[in-house]
Amino acid sequence: MIQDILKACGFPIEMVVLDVETYFDREYSLKKMSTYDYVTDDRFELLGWAEKENDEPATFGTLPDVAWKHVTVIMHNAKFDALVLAKRYGIYPPFIIDTLDLARHIEPRWSNSLADLCKRHGLPDKGDTKQFAGVYPDAWGTEVWNRLREYATNDAERTHDLFQLLLPKLSNPAFELELAAWTRNLFIKPVLSFSVDRARVLKGQMQDEVQKALDRVDRTEKQIRSEAQFTEDLRLAMDPEEPPFKQGKLKQLLAIAKTDSGYSYLLNHPRENVRHLMEARVGAKSWPIHIKRIERLRQMHRAAGDRLPIPLKYHGAHTGRWAGEEKVNTQNLTARGHELAVQTRTLIEAPEGYVLCITDQSQIEARVLDWLAEQNDMLRAFAEGRQIYCDFASKFCGHRIRKPKKTDNEVVAEWHGNYRQMGKIGILGCGYGMGPPRCQKYAQDNYNVCLSIGEADAIVKLYRRTHSMVVLFWKKIERAFRMATQTGQAYELEYGLRFFRDGNATMIQLPSGRRLHYIGAKVEGATRHPQLVMPNPRAYGEKKIRMWGGYLAENIVQAVSRDLLAVSILRIENELGLRIPMTVHDDISIMVPEDEVGVYQPQIEEIACDPPAWAEGLPIAVESKVSKRYAK
Repeated sequence: MIQDILKACGFPIEMVVLDVETYFDREYSLKKMSTYDYVTDDRFELLGWAEKENDEPATFGTLPDVAWKHVTVIMHNAKFDALVLAKRYGIYPPFIIDTLDLARHIEPRWSNSLADLCKRHGLPDKGDTKQFAGVYPDAWGTEVWNRLREYATNDAERTHDLFQLLLPKLSNPAFELELAAWTRNLFIKPVLSFSVDRARVLKGQMQDEVQKALDRVDRTEKQIRSEAQFTEDLRLAMDPEEPPFKQGKLKQLLAIAKTDSGYSYLLNHPRENVRHLMEARVGAKSWPIHIKRIERLRQMHRAAGDRLPIPLKYHGAHTGRWAGEEKVNTQNLTARGHELAVQTRTLIEAPEGYVLCITDQSQIEARVLDWLAEQNDMLRAFAEGRQIYCDFASKFCGHRIRKPKKTDNEVVAEWHGNYRQMGKIGILGCGYGMGPPRCQKYAQDNYNVCLSIGEADAIVKLYRRTHSMVVLFWKKIERAFRMATQTGQAYELEYGLRFFRDGNATMIQLPSGRRLHYIGAKVEGATRHPQLVMPNPRAYGEKKIRMWGGYLAENIVQAVSRDLLAVSILRIENELGLRIPMTVHDDISIMVPEDEVGVYQPQIEEIACDPPAWAEGLPIAVESKVSKRYAK
């Protein structure tokens, strides 16, 4: 079965598991350093390679002589082992399968370390590497070397076991293995540049912002970050009004996190001294994070030989979307807000002779949702290129709303602009069933719009009235999921959406054929009011995830949107021969020779707007811009 899958994917049927063992200590370790810094550091010392060829027993020694073009190399966390091959040997195996990727494809929210995967799948335990910390190989005796050999070969055997278990569960294996390789190569084969000089200037400007905010309130950074000191200062500034609080696990806490209503309330407080206090607190907390990110990017750029790696987790989210790692999270680069924070993304540049063609899928989630729900009036509106935000806003306020024009005076432009934002809130925010309170929060968090509860209620009701097929879609998928979970039978909806049971998991098969796993999903509660639940894989938060039609719709739509973007990525690289060195959410940055933009940009847009066969009838639109620097 394994060989059949490999053959079908174009991978060699000869297999070798590789696992590298290296020196580490308390300070020099992957827990303290980026992977690039660790692998390229002068302290790097190779201890040996564990190797397992096909079903032969694993061995430990020097790197084996491998016919790389004719072997499938299996690793766990190939980001590390493959980087060692690349930086220390100049070897780039063309066929790598990472069991960490396979595990994330099933459930990225669980811990997918080798040790935890062994426990979860009933395999022999992974050994403890701590016993080898801080001792140079020159000081090792035969006993220690034997223990290392036993430890390393056990890792290789367990990686082989996991490969045998997990590869058959990979949906769309040929496509997904190619996508996983593309993701890994963003890190292993970097090509982007990073502006070190502008980074230095930007860090200084950010530090100046912190100091200016602190000077306004006559406090040091330590004082403003102190919970007790800040609470006292806030009480004095707001007297007789009480600061906003919330109940923590053990005591009352200030309700000033970004997700708390108190955050925006204090930043917009009528008293200037209260605003200044909150601005100083936010600055002292947030600017150091931006500064650290810039410094980590700079260090990684230096360690990679003046090329910027983009570290992303393949299938990092439950929906299959990518997630950031290496403590830089390029998926979370600031796009709105303070000008200096937004400038961080512009430090990423195309290499000499190239520009970035930054291509963004327009309103992709709204389009996918209406397509899946068969909301045909909206599909026509999208296909005709109508201003859907303005259409929604016009219905909301009873007046014709349009995009502001350059010729509008300030009052007219603001009036149309504000109502158009209401349209965005409705179209982009209400598709997953949120109620008025959640709509208020969504508007504040995403558009800095303060809605009354009455306005939020009106937006929600208007969306549901004008998107009746979407509301029906929520009900249909919830029922199909519930019935599949209860009866074990398969239920199929439009566009190949399929719900079925596999062991203790309820599965959703997407139009692309990829599957979402809901491990441990079950139905609780009375017959008349059943509740869909699944265990929360996270160590924090509620023990159960409660699901309903809106929740499932969000998962499905985001998963389909990811699949569409992934198809565009691989088609552009394979058909046009261009390199795509990064992606952020719904956009991709394609590296194009400076003098060939006119040739390639129309072709890029054509491919990005062309739906795959499984998404026939879906109107896709993109916006693209050409820039030397990465920018929205």
